[in-house]
Amino acid sequence: MSSDLREYLATAALVPLSCFEQRPEGTAEMPDATPVLVCRMEPSVADHIRSDCSPSKAIVMRGGEGRLILIFLQFGDVQVCWLEELSVPAIREAVDKWQQEGRVPMAFYTGDGEHVSTSVCVDI
Repeated sequence: MSSDLREYLATAALVPLSCFEQRPEGTAEMPDATPVLVCRMEPSVADHIRSDCSPSKAIVMRGGEGRLILIFLQFGDVQVCWLEELSVPAIREAVDKWQQEGRVPMAFYTGDGEHVSTSVCVDI
């Protein structure tokens, strides 16, 4: 993959809330087993989120007859989009927990593991 594409594409992981030494903002009442959607990104993209750490637009929706979930956030000129198939058991369990809590906790990091911002909790 070219370095130009890496700036625009990032992978995400589900990490239990209990793995965070300092609990992300907005998650105080959530159980330790709640999955946090963690995304690594290039430092140049992370700078935009640092300067505008509240999304101006947040959308969580299901599509494909309920088989897909889309989480979309807009931070100024930066768009973060996570599309996943609900047939994957770990994803389905995460979505079920988020629905119980009524929100999706997310955290962003640069490629070297530097924390970008406090978590963003998006209503689901």
